[in-house]
Amino acid sequence: MPIAEVFDLIGKGNEGYGRAIGIEAAIGAVDTYEHNRSNQGINYSPLVVLNAVEQTNQATRDIAGCIRTWFTDDKLARFAGELCDVVGDLHDNVWSHAKSTGVSMAQKWSQPSVSDSVFEFALADGGMGFVKELQRSGVAARESIESAKDAIAWCVVRGNSSKIRVEDPWEQRLPDDHMGNPMGSIAKVRGHGNHHLGLGLAKLVELVEKFKGELWLASGDAMMTIDRNGLRKYQSLPFQWAGVILSCRFSVSRVEAIASADVAAGDELDALLDSLIEG
Repeated sequence: MPIAEVFDLIGKGNEGYGRAIGIEAAIGAVDTYEHNRSNQGINYSPLVVLNAVEQTNQATRDIAGCIRTWFTDDKLARFAGELCDVVGDLHDNVWSHAKSTGVSMAQKWSQPSVSDSVFEFALADGGMGFVKELQRSGVAARESIESAKDAIAWCVVRGNSSKIRVEDPWEQRLPDDHMGNPMGSIAKVRGHGNHHLGLGLAKLVELVEKFKGELWLASGDAMMTIDRNGLRKYQSLPFQWAGVILSCRFSVSRVEAIASADVAAGDELDALLDSLIEG
């Protein structure tokens, strides 16, 4: 798509923002942004195409740098670490095994009306989507999953996996990227069975619900949303997306408040245990 059409889609008033986040380079056009992106990896991670290990690792590093910069308090270390792990899982699962290409970005933006800042992470892939993946693996038939809504609901549950085949640990196998076959017909290629954003979604949902974030998750013709009160809603989309799209937001102040309360509760429990041991 010509860059002019892309700018028409995002709105003429957003051209400067689009150039700043690297939208031109992401679609293979010439990067015309005239300024040094000195805040990359600090206040934002640009739009990155996740189609190779180098780009994927760079995007993960940039977003992890942003998270570590924004959530600096020691009390937030666990949240920051878990969020970095989730981002890494989601990134890796998009490009691994060359099953799909994706894009991602992250940024921090201010809410002046409430004197707060928001961290937002967004990612989309062009894979087969939840329904087709579950159909391919046999899960859809086993779990009676027919709609995109049902597929989304199933995929965000911890422990659910599209890998249903019971594998014999003594079977002889070849890696996914092997060349040649020295073992003949007895060899089997072993894959991880997940070629979409499913891996990491359950952990992301848990973080969103615990720290009162917001989530938008779409695949096929359905979208699931989670608001800051943990309320889940499903709605039909006026279009079909072959892969998966997600966006999540975390209020910095809410994360700080919840993390501080967790630390305080842990300190109280430690003090109680110490008193019981000593007494």
